[in-house]
Amino acid sequence: MKELLKKKGVRIGLLIIILLVAMGIIGTNVQSAQRRDEYNGYIEAAEKYLSDLDYEQAIAEYRLALEIEPKSEEVLSGLEQTYLAYAKSYADTGDYERAMDILEEGYAVIQRESFKEQIEEYADRQMAWKEVEAETAAETKAEQVDDIKQMVESDEFYQQQMVLVRIFANFQSITDGQVRELCWPMIEALERYRELYPENGRFYEGLSDLYYLVGEYELCAQTLKEFRERFPDNGNVSSYYKDETSEITRDEYGRMISFTVFYYDGNDYHGKAVAEYEYGQNGKLIRYVSTNDAGMSDGVPVITTVTTELEYDSEGRLSKRTSLQEENPGESWKSVSTYEYSEGGVTLYEDGKDYRKVTDYVINEYGEAEIVGDEIWQESE
Repeated sequence: MKELLKKKGVRIGLLIIILLVAMGIIGTNVQSAQRRDEYNGYIEAAEKYLSDLDYEQAIAEYRLALEIEPKSEEVLSGLEQTYLAYAKSYADTGDYERAMDILEEGYAVIQRESFKEQIEEYADRQMAWKEVEAETAAETKAEQVDDIKQMVESDEFYQQQMVLVRIFANFQSITDGQVRELCWPMIEALERYRELYPENGRFYEGLSDLYYLVGEYELCAQTLKEFRERFPDNGNVSSYYKDETSEITRDEYGRMISFTVFYYDGNDYHGKAVAEYEYGQNGKLIRYVSTNDAGMSDGVPVITTVTTELEYDSEGRLSKRTSLQEENPGESWKSVSTYEYSEGGVTLYEDGKDYRKVTDYVINEYGEAEIVGDEIWQESE
């Protein structure tokens, strides 16, 4: 009986083992089927991204599939094709550096010789491309240098520059914004010219003035200082200038501070005229006083002093000029000029002791004014 029970127990044990093994096989098969479904899903997604030229997503999906089947030729070939296509998309635009980085990444993942071969080809192309770029850049630079030289040395460029620089002494009838738009391209051209031809100072002599006009006062002073050091005999920009008939004093910005003219009758000195200038915080001329002691009336010396004060509107245009003329001995009188701006023009009202004069002007882009129609004279009430 015991022997029978023993045999029966063995049979039950064997049956349990068989059942357990069967269950393990079934579980493994189920798990394998799930992994296969995941693998196929990754492959399908990768191929879809690749057809849409979304290389980064395609590579990501292929690499997930590679984790399931590390030796799958389907995955390895798909990755190779994707990396090569991805690199080519950059190489076609001339970005060989990025293309080679992509291929290096691909080689680190699957180590296929096709990547190394393609890297060598792109490296050769990059070198050839750089040589072409260097030649093109040299040709372009030569053309630009020639263009700068022709432009700066042209009469037209010089005349335009002088018109703007005259704002130092004359009233300004265009806005500060317009002045900056005109000056900056000229400044850039003159700076480039100075870099190329530092000895041709006469062509960039007015560079400091242009810096002043755009409000770059430190650059103005620095440029002027450098110019004075390089060309110490240039009287136009020196701090002090004098000859037999005149003397001029300028400040660190090249602005005229005083101007004196000496008068002679033959070799006999008989007087002088002195003008002194004052500038405001906005850099504009706000006051100047001229005194002339060389006048004569009925044999009596006459000293004439004219004091002029200037005001500007919010856009930097001259809006008012007030002049007071005094004679000693004699009388004094005052005149006031006001400027009324319109589109492309200005109306000037000059009010004297017993008159008013009205003049209309059109103004060009450089602030030069041309009279329109006739001047109108009116008696003051």
